[in-house]
Amino acid sequence: MFGVTYWVTLIYFCGVTHVRGKTMAIKSDDYKSIPKNANIKIHKKDIRKFWFRFKLKVWDIHKGEYRYKQFSKSYKVKATNHSRADNIKEAQLNFLKFKEETEKKVNGSHDENMTLDELFIQYMETQPFSDGNEKKKKNYDLRIGNSGLTKSSKENIARHKTLREQYNKYKIGHLPIKDIIPHQISTIISKMKEEFHLADKTCKGVLELLNPVFKFALANRYLVINPAEYLTVKVASQKIIIRNPTEKFNCLYNGINELWKDDPFYRAFFLFGFTGRRRGEVLYLKWENVDFKNNCYWIEQGSKNTSSTKNNDKQQFPLPPIIKEALEQILDDRTGYVFKSPITRKPLTGIDRPTNNLKKFTGMHDFTFRQFRNIVVSANAENGVDSIILSGLLGHKDVHTINKYLSLSTMSSGQVGIESMGKILDAEILEEKEPTVEELKKQMEELQNKINNLTDKK
Repeated sequence: MFGVTYWVTLIYFCGVTHVRGKTMAIKSDDYKSIPKNANIKIHKKDIRKFWFRFKLKVWDIHKGEYRYKQFSKSYKVKATNHSRADNIKEAQLNFLKFKEETEKKVNGSHDENMTLDELFIQYMETQPFSDGNEKKKKNYDLRIGNSGLTKSSKENIARHKTLREQYNKYKIGHLPIKDIIPHQISTIISKMKEEFHLADKTCKGVLELLNPVFKFALANRYLVINPAEYLTVKVASQKIIIRNPTEKFNCLYNGINELWKDDPFYRAFFLFGFTGRRRGEVLYLKWENVDFKNNCYWIEQGSKNTSSTKNNDKQQFPLPPIIKEALEQILDDRTGYVFKSPITRKPLTGIDRPTNNLKKFTGMHDFTFRQFRNIVVSANAENGVDSIILSGLLGHKDVHTINKYLSLSTMSSGQVGIESMGKILDAEILEEKEPTVEELKKQMEELQNKINNLTDKK
C-alpha cells in the first residue's frame, strides 16, 4: 500500500522489522540518537542501519476520537562505501518519504491517480467485520476489481478461477476513480446479464456495492461526482404466492415428524423452519446460544464463528417445545455448532439430500427451505395473526413497523407464532364436514322456532 520496497509495520511503542518475510523485533538499545534528527536513530555498531519513528494524530473509528499513534520502520543503506554522514543524508530522505506515504495511507491519499481498488480498500477499513461485508469483498474481487481483500480457500479458488478470468476484461478496479464514468459501470452490469446470464438482483448488487464506496469518496473529497448515483437496475417482484398455506403447513409438519421420527438431528433442523428462521441462521446456530432452562435461543450478529442475522442484530427467540424435545435427543457433546458435520465439526455445507427426501415424502416437489418463511407467514396471516407480529416473528427490523412499536420484540412475536402454530395444527375445517340427519333436524327446528316468533310478534 505504501508503494515502497520496504516492509512497514504500525506499532505503538516498539518497532518491528521484516527480513525476507520473517518478523523480527527492533531492539531500541541497539540504536542511538542523531543530533538534530529526533525521528531517526542510527545503529551503534552498523552505520548503515537506521530506525525511523514518528507520531501521527489519527482518528480512532472505534472510540470516535483522535489519538496519537506511533509508526516505525527499519532502514538499511545498500551502499557499503559511504561515510557515516552520507548514510545519514540518505536516511533523512527516506524518512521523509516514509512519513509522507504513511500520512497518505492513514489520513487518505489525495493522489489524483487513486484507483478504485485503492478506494475500496480504504472504504472497507472503515467498516466493521460482518458476514455481509465479507461477501462484499468477495463480490468486488470477482466482478469489479482486484483489491486482494478476499480470503482465499481451496474451495473458492477452484470455483471462481474461471469466472475471474472471464470478468477480468470488464473490471474497472485498476482505473483512476476520477476517470470512471457511468457507462463503464453500466457495461459491467449489461455483460453480467447478457454474457453470464445473472439475475437482475445479482446485477443490482454491483450498484449496491459501489454506491456507498463512491459516497465515501465524496465525503473525503476524492471525487466531486458519484458515477453510480443515477444508475438503476429494475428487479422483477420476487414475491412468492403460497396457495393453501394452512394445508401445506400441516403437510410439512406431519411429514417432518413422521419421516424423521427416529432422527432428532434432521427433525430439529427442519422444525426450525416453522420458527421463520433462515437456513443460514439454523446452520450456524451454536449450542452455547441455546438456553434449555429458559426455553429460548439467540441468533447473533454477523461475526466470526457465530450465527448471523441478515440485519446484523443480536436477536432472541422462544424455543418451541417440539424443537426443544428434538434437540435434547441429539447425541452430541453440546459444543460448537448444533447442526455440524461429524467429520469436519463445521456447519453442514448442504441439505439437498434430506430436502429431497422431504419433497418425496410429502409430495411437495417444489418445496425449498426458503419457502418455510412464506408458508409460515401465509398460514399465520390466514389464521388472523397481525402483520406487525409476523415481522417480529421473522426477525425483521423495519423503521415503519417494528421500531414503531417499542414494546414489540422477537421473543413476544415468536411466542405468538408458537401459539398460532398450535391453532393451525389443531384447526378443523368445518366447511368439509357433512352434517348428520339429527343435526339437520335440529337446524330445521331452530329455524321454524325463529319463524314462529316473528309471526307472533306481528
